[in-house]
Amino acid sequence: DGFEATEILKRDPATSDITVIACSAFATSEYKERALQVGCEGYITKPIEPNRLVDQVTRLILNSKIKKKISEVFRSQKG
Repeated sequence: DGFEATEILKRDPATSDITVIACSAFATSEYKERALQVGCEGYITKPIEPNRLVDQVTRLILNSKIKKKISEVFRSQKG
């Protein structure tokens, strides 16, 4: 299932940076919590609302860019 697939991706250093957004017909807090616990960075329910999906992807891209920049600054200060 998607939870197991995400856990496998996140355990492997070669794929751990892949951003995963869980998509489920289950709109319960338990499913969302489980998705986040296994490493999903986002959670969206079906039926997919295009604006919500775009918002999630945009937010995750911005977060990724911010983390990368912080990491670069940190590395340059150590060196």
